[in-house]
Amino acid sequence: MDRVDLIDLMAFSVLAEEGSFRRAATKLGVSPSALSHSMSRLEAKYGTALLLRTTRSIAPTDPGLERLQRLKPAFDEIDRGFLQLAGRSGRVAGHVRINVHRDAAGLPILPKFRDLQRDYPEIRGRAVARRWHRRHRGRRVRRQASATAKDWPRT
Repeated sequence: MDRVDLIDLMAFSVLAEEGSFRRAATKLGVSPSALSHSMSRLEAKYGTALLLRTTRSIAPTDPGLERLQRLKPAFDEIDRGFLQLAGRSGRVAGHVRINVHRDAAGLPILPKFRDLQRDYPEIRGRAVARRWHRRHRGRRVRRQASATAKDWPRT
């Protein structure tokens, strides 16, 4: 199975769940036309109609329902695997880097980030304050200072 098949199968699953090309396309972030082409490509590859299309709605055919019954547990297992990988669902973690001009370093965004780190201790961050200050051999050279959130000023 290649990457396109997996994307098309996921689109088929969302399309069957939503019952409308427009709603499914909005949920997937693609155009209804692109979604229709994706379904046509999938149906051509497997040699069977997976959807009954009308002007008002769509519904899976019998072979389409069989595919959906196999796809649903597989996609659920993938979701569970990613949640397990993250450690727990709803966890907020990661690394944030904020690049600001030196004059803007004291603005409210940096102290607010300190509050965010207090609420979500698994977030790590670094602020980089830069200021263009002189020319060297015809090029602008920047001076850079870096600080972690604990070094940022409180407001």
